[in-house]
Amino acid sequence: IYTLPLHDALPILAYELDSGCARSGERDTAAEIARALGMQYVFGLEFVELKDAAHGFHGNAIFSRWPILWAEVLRLPEQYNWYYDRQKRIGGRNAVFAKLDVQGQEVGAVSIHLENRTSGAGRLQQMKAVLQEVERVFPGIPVVLGGDLNTNTFDGRDKAVIRHLSDEIGRAHV
Repeated sequence: IYTLPLHDALPILAYELDSGCARSGERDTAAEIARALGMQYVFGLEFVELKDAAHGFHGNAIFSRWPILWAEVLRLPEQYNWYYDRQKRIGGRNAVFAKLDVQGQEVGAVSIHLENRTSGAGRLQQMKAVLQEVERVFPGIPVVLGGDLNTNTFDGRDKAVIRHLSDEIGRAHV
């Protein structure tokens, strides 16, 4: 079996990266990862954290050893307002799009972060927006899609269900 070193991977799709957040030492995690791997990157701001942060940016990225020709951020249809959450943030879920030049071949890449605090129908609405944009910006070229699709089977806003699942996991490990 032949495997490529990590820096040859095409591409790396990442989500929930911080820049200036206390929980990550106020570091720019996307820039540090890109530098450590010797890769180019694009970062899409998802949220501005309003608690306990220098500037508190939180978002998604695409890392590539191949040239990035173009990039955009698609704001996904809102399914939950995080401003009123205990985490207190402004913004919303997104998908980062990039067109890469892979040895003369254009390849699309999309790092997706769907909402966890919604139902399957809410995530479906967000995914439809992603796929519609893929068709618009990447006609006729190969596309890599991935990320955090939050594909649980319950509505992430339902605290009673979350508490029940947590209790069951706790009992299973006793």
